[in-house]
Order: sequence, then structure tokens, then C-alpha cells
Amino acid sequence: MKLYQKLILILNVAVIIATLFSYLSPQIPPTKTAFFAIFGLAFPWLFFANVLFILVWAINKPSYTLLSIICLAIGFNNVDKFFGTHGIQDDRPNKKELTVATFNMQLSANVVYINDTEKKEKEKNRYLKFLKSFKDVDVFCGQEMGVYSHKWLNETNIFEHNHRIENKSTAIYSKYPIVASGEINFGTNVNSCVWADIQFNDEVVRVYSAHLQSNRISGKESQIIEEGKWEKETFKGLRDMFSKYQQHSSTRASQAQLIRNHSDQSGKPFIICGDFNDPPQSYVYKTISKDLNDSFRCAGSGIGTSFNGVIPALRIDYILGDKAFDIYTHKILRRGESDHFPLISLLALP
Repeated sequence: MKLYQKLILILNVAVIIATLFSYLSPQIPPTKTAFFAIFGLAFPWLFFANVLFILVWAINKPSYTLLSIICLAIGFNNVDKFFGTHGIQDDRPNKKELTVATFNMQLSANVVYINDTEKKEKEKNRYLKFLKSFKDVDVFCGQEMGVYSHKWLNETNIFEHNHRIENKSTAIYSKYPIVASGEINFGTNVNSCVWADIQFNDEVVRVYSAHLQSNRISGKESQIIEEGKWEKETFKGLRDMFSKYQQHSSTRASQAQLIRNHSDQSGKPFIICGDFNDPPQSYVYKTISKDLNDSFRCAGSGIGTSFNGVIPALRIDYILGDKAFDIYTHKILRRGESDHFPLISLLALP
């Protein structure tokens, strides 16, 4: 074997090991270690790397393609968490339809923090026009909703009913009456979860809007990721990031379990929406989504990116319905009004 082929083989084996670690991410609670969770974050890129090695070996040494082929085959059931293949769906359910949206609004920061009065007014009008695009949505679940986010969403007059708790940043807006509501208390204001029982025709449906513990990566740490400079400070920054990720992953795991315990005891068809701050290849996603229908996996297409940040192809926002619901559509509004993209899904009861 030639030297360059040996180097490719070493890299290929390293990627395979990393990919196998990513398969373990949903199985190992972050309370024990967040080591495998880091590889879960990288799963989409590990997948592409394995595909690339298959193509390289197909040209150089075809028998070696089996290395990555077997690796991908082992975890093939994870692929649809990130890559949707459903395409455009024209069918409409002949059932009780409910259109649901979820959106981390980032406190409407793109408008609120503009100092120039004239520019701020112009951006506010543009933002209001954007919010009016949710006119066909029946239930809107918001996260990181500040005072202005609530005010401007109310100004659209789309939703007659809402459930919000003062100083909490999660809320639920509905065209249908809210007959009961409450909160799953996480002990913080920024990260929280509210729920509402919505009278939907002759059914009562419970909806959750959740914002799980953020990773709180500082500007300095974001710069390290973006610039990728390997210096002494870089390793210190990465160590600090891993320490924070370990701590916050554990917190999210506990919050995820609280939500599922609550929803499983509701006795009603339920939908869980929100910003989980973890990818599908994670213990948190596994905990919340167990036995539920994920709108992206049921009806999504392409890469399911929902966060427009420094880490590419990151899907951390979700619409999950229990088995009572059929899911027909999943739309991602790739807009720049927040560091998250809004999700809209059509669900239906029989």
C-alpha cells in the first residue's frame, strides 16, 4: 500500500471510530459523560465524511469501501433525523387539521436593539409583516419571547388566545380557546416550559412550548469555533466549552425527563414544540421524542437545519406529536429574523 493510501486509511478509521461514538450519544446519559454527545453533534459531517471515503476508495482500492459502508449501515436508522427525503406533498388530510408553528424569536433582538429611530421603525414594520406570515397557523409556540415579541405578535391580531407567564420567555398563542394552562418549572426565567390545553373542535389537545437549557457559549468561544486557530488559548477555550456542555447537557436531560413525565400523564393527545438546544443524535432528543412522531422525520425534506449559527447543519428545534396525530407537512422558514428558523407543521387527528 502506498504512503498516501495509508494516510487515507488512518483518517478513515478515525472517522469511523468517531461515527460509532456518535451512535452511542443517545444511549449514554450526559450525567455520566458528555464525551459521546460531542460526536452526536458532529453526526451529519461524519456521515458526509464516510461517504467521501467511500468515493475515494472506489477509485483507489474498491475493497476498502466496505469500511465506511459497514459503518454507515450500522447506524442507517439515524440518517432520517438529519436528512429528509419526503419532497413536496400535495395531499391534504381529510381529518381534523391543526397547523402548528414553533419559533425561538431571540427576543426580537434584530429590531429591539437598533438605536437609530428611523431605521428601527422601518425594521419594526418589516418584522410585523413577517409575523403576519403566520396567519394560517392555528397554534404558535414561542421561545425567547421578550416584551416586544409579545406586543408585536399581538398586533397581528392572528391569535385570539394566549398563555404566557410574566418574566418567562416561553408562550403559546392559539386561534382556539385555551381551557387550562400551566408551567413545568425549570427554576429559571430564560429556559422554561409552558403548556396549554386547547379546545380543538370536539377534542382537547395539550401543547407544550419548551426552551431547554442553553449552552451559553460566550463570544470568545464562538470566535474560536469560527476562526479555528490552534493556539494555547484555543485549547483552553475548548476545555471550557466542553465543561459547560457537560454541565448544561445534564441539566437538559433532567428537563427533558420532566416534560415527558408531565406529557405522559396528561391523558390527552399532546404536541411538544420548542428549542431543545440538542441535536437529534442526543440523549435529550431520545428522551423527549420516544414513541412520538417528529414532524421532520415524517414530512421533512433536505437538511433539517433550524439554527443559523456558527455550527452548520444544526437541528435543535422540533415539533413532536404523539401517536394520535398524523403529520403531513414540515416547513422551515429560512429567514434572518432570529438565530433560529421558524418551523411550521400540519398535524391531524382522525
